[in-house]
Amino acid sequence: MTEVDTLIGVVGTLSGALLGVISTYIFEERKAKRELALRPLDDRRVALNEVFVALTDCFFELRLAIHSFPRTPDEYNSHVAVPIKRLERTVYERAIYLSSIWKLVAGSIQTFATTALALQIRMPDANPQTLPPLSAYPINIQAFEDAYFKTGNAIGATLGIANLEQELRTALGTPGIQQ
Repeated sequence: MTEVDTLIGVVGTLSGALLGVISTYIFEERKAKRELALRPLDDRRVALNEVFVALTDCFFELRLAIHSFPRTPDEYNSHVAVPIKRLERTVYERAIYLSSIWKLVAGSIQTFATTALALQIRMPDANPQTLPPLSAYPINIQAFEDAYFKTGNAIGATLGIANLEQELRTALGTPGIQQ
């Protein structure tokens, strides 16, 4: 090999290495920017999941209290007041991510709170003379369940669960749920 051939080989090797370093740098920079751009979306997904879990936990605790009335203030606190407070705190700490479903979530909290009040005024040790009439705060199980299911479905729609399920059914060739 001549010196020119050697020089061409060295320049080619250096050019290839430099091109590899530049392409890796550009690729990694684009990847980092994409990951940074997707972080708020992931934060929103996590927040919506956490709100759904808190909503579901509260729903089941309240439903248990509806079907088995609390007899003491401690039972009321553990099965009614604490789950509602936990739900409220979860919702308010993640409120920034709930913009599209905020009204439904707030409406569910209000329905749950109304149900809690209806339970409280029916407790055995409640003084009927200091309470509003029971007819003013009926236990509306249908409204309670509707609030939960509408909000849960809205969270699922916001997360794209229906679209994901439909894509999966299409890929597997199985029919979807008929409405």
